[in-house]
Amino acid sequence: EFDPGAPTLFSWPSAGKLGLASYRGDQARSLEAAPFLTEFLNLMTQNLQVERVNIIAHSMGNRILTKALEAYAESYARQHKDKTIEFRVVLAAADVDRAEFDRVANELKAMQPKVTIYASDNDQALNVSRLLNKLRPRLGDTDGNKPYIRSDMGFVTVDATPVATELFGLGHGYYSDNPFILNDIKCSLADRPPGDRALRERQYADLPDGERFFRTNPDEAAAESSCDLRRHTFLAGDGGFGELIGSVPGPGADGEAIGGGPGRGLGAGPGSGAPDEPSPPVAPPPPPPPPPPPPPAMLPPPLVEEPVIEAEIPPVYPMSCAALGRRETVRFAPGSAALSEDEQAWVAMMVDAVAWAENCQIESAVVFGFGDTSGAETALALQRAEAVADALAAAGLSRARIDVFARSQHDPALLSLREDQDGLLDRAIVNLIVRDAD
Repeated sequence: EFDPGAPTLFSWPSAGKLGLASYRGDQARSLEAAPFLTEFLNLMTQNLQVERVNIIAHSMGNRILTKALEAYAESYARQHKDKTIEFRVVLAAADVDRAEFDRVANELKAMQPKVTIYASDNDQALNVSRLLNKLRPRLGDTDGNKPYIRSDMGFVTVDATPVATELFGLGHGYYSDNPFILNDIKCSLADRPPGDRALRERQYADLPDGERFFRTNPDEAAAESSCDLRRHTFLAGDGGFGELIGSVPGPGADGEAIGGGPGRGLGAGPGSGAPDEPSPPVAPPPPPPPPPPPPPAMLPPPLVEEPVIEAEIPPVYPMSCAALGRRETVRFAPGSAALSEDEQAWVAMMVDAVAWAENCQIESAVVFGFGDTSGAETALALQRAEAVADALAAAGLSRARIDVFARSQHDPALLSLREDQDGLLDRAIVNLIVRDAD
């Protein structure tokens, strides 16, 4: 049985908003919060009874954790020389520069942490973060089958792309929204090896000699049944659900539960159609046998130091400005052409992301507004397109570079939108064309 321990929470003052100013502010606030997390770790581990610490960090919280662990590791060997503490660390959708994390990981060797990194190619928030950070790859993105990999013992990279879909918003909160990933996190913290989980081994960039990482595979049964990404039954001991199965009401007589014993809806009983007859006396069960003697004490195997192999950071290839071109969706309330604050911030971030890329600029933008029908709704569609164009101009894009068009539900262009029908017409589509700066 896996005991996750007593849960504790460390929170920090994130702005929690879209927009370049909020993002840059969060970056600064995360660095200010790191010393407090270091102090928090020291408070938790100064108790001599603490044997293990499990840590889960998400998004920019990984930036805080990386800095905090770097400072904590400096004093760890001195303060815990008589008794080591086990560390299990889960880094989910980490908005951290890969090179910076690799540098800090070298400083954590005294702690010998076991680290699992969850990354995804569907994480739109990290795609924007990469643009805002001068195209430096993030720890939590896979960069098209080229995730961060560290060959040290104890570091495992899991590509969650197959299950981290857009059904979960921007694809950034999959670690908590997605039961598949939650179950694999549990197995990771329980020290189940990747080969026993619903993971498939892959090589970096699909190279025959590429470094190894793992990818979620929900269609494949795990060797360890509790680590399957798809659950068809509850397992005994999983939160008590297994013990409840025998008492769940089922299609027995008079709606009683199915199972053994009197009054469970099987065999004779009220409403079963069988005649009422007295039940024969039931002999008491025999006493249980005495427990077996305890096994002889065994000495633990000697510790073997594994060789430490310095990881090589894969090269970062420059991205062309044209590759920064994007097609994005802006949403409206039904019947409205007014942009919410969140949507205004989203439009501004589209422009900011290109502005932060060196030597690139937006050549033009094409905005399609959509409405329900022709006539009056076409006018609403045009108003929506104009509202987005105004937001682009407010973010710094010349209005002369923006073209607007109105589209109705009968327009063939709608057939190319591979999205759910709900709210399909309450939106505008923005196409940005990016080129090298003059």
